[in-house]
Amino acid sequence: MGDVLTEDKTTGQIKIKDTAKYIYKKLFIKDGRLIGAILLGVNKNASELLQLMEKKVDVGRF
Repeated sequence: MGDVLTEDKTTGQIKIKDTAKYIYKKLFIKDGRLIGAILLGVNKNASELLQLMEKKVDVGRF
């Protein structure tokens, strides 16, 4: 969801992997805002992440 194909060097990436629960998350952050996410497995946070992207919330403090 969002911009996951960006190759901009100013975009940060956070990867979270839990092999025991078969969960993989990759978040794309630019200018303190979440711009994209790849979510595989059971991800209860998808709607919250989508809201952060839509509202352009500054996630730098998290």
